[in-house]
Parts: sequence; structure tokens; C-alpha cells
Amino acid sequence: FDSAMAVLRPKDTVAVLGLRLIDAAGSQPVGDKPMWDNQSSIAHRRLDGYQRAMQQCGLTLAADYLWHIPESNQTYAREAARAVLAMSPRPTVLLCMSDLIGLSAMREALQLGLRIPEDIRVVGFDGIEETLRYHPTLTSVWQFSDQKGEAAVRAFLNPDDTTLQLPYELRLGESS
Repeated sequence: FDSAMAVLRPKDTVAVLGLRLIDAAGSQPVGDKPMWDNQSSIAHRRLDGYQRAMQQCGLTLAADYLWHIPESNQTYAREAARAVLAMSPRPTVLLCMSDLIGLSAMREALQLGLRIPEDIRVVGFDGIEETLRYHPTLTSVWQFSDQKGEAAVRAFLNPDDTTLQLPYELRLGESS
């Protein structure tokens, strides 16, 4: 996640569109609601990585700028993006927990007349191929699916060895 610093600037206002962070049905700011206590979840690890990158740039994440999205789908993602983009001050960067959320946030920003990356920069996570076909292309923290699959099989066959660090890379798109 250290490479996520490549898209952050010292005066940025950052919002994170998270996935399954609290026990709530709809998209909403986390605020002071207790987060699920599952530090090993993918969402928590991604959030921790984003927060480490922000700290290294001298940035903090205000509680109102951390959003819970109950499912990775366009409806919830666009609902959250619409609300976040209406905040004051409006974030300059959206760090999204998935590429689907990132693409949905970009669609919403464009529909609101915002320019990407001039008005808002967007970063996704996963590395799905659609990020390369969309315009503007989405900056994404890419994971390597084949290696994830191999690691899952190894973890299944050898459940005692489940601590894995898989490679990733930040692929800069036009959204940052």
C-alpha cells in the first residue's frame, strides 16, 4: 500500500468508500458507530493499508469521510459517492475498497459534472480488466488473481499455514 502514496498530496481531503465496515443495511458514514471487530477481514486490511499511506503523507481520515457500503454493487456505491461528493469540503481523493466501487464513483462524479482527475481523483482496488476499458481509466491497486487462487488452494490444503503476503502493484490510470 505504500505505493498508494503516489496519488496522495499533502493538502488532500480524502474519503474512503469502504465495504462491510459496520453493521448497517445502507450506505452511510461510519462516524462514531462501532466498526466490526474482524481485523483479519479484507476490508479492514485494505482500510489499514490506505490509512498507513495517508499517514505517510501527513493526512488523516475524518470519521465522516469514511463510508460504509454494505455490498459491492453499483447502486450502493453510487449512493455513497453522491453523498460524499456533496460534502463540504468535497474530497479531492476517493480511495475505494474495490474497482467496482471506484468505477461507480467515477460515473457518479462525471454525471455531477466533475472532471477526473482535475476535480476529484479516484483509486480502486482489485485490478479488474474493466478498469482499462473505462474512460478515464481507473487507477487501481492490482492484485494478481492467479497467485491469489494458488494461495487459496495452498491455504485449503495446509490450513496451519494461512499467513500470506501476496504481491500487488499500483497501476496508475487517468483517474489520478
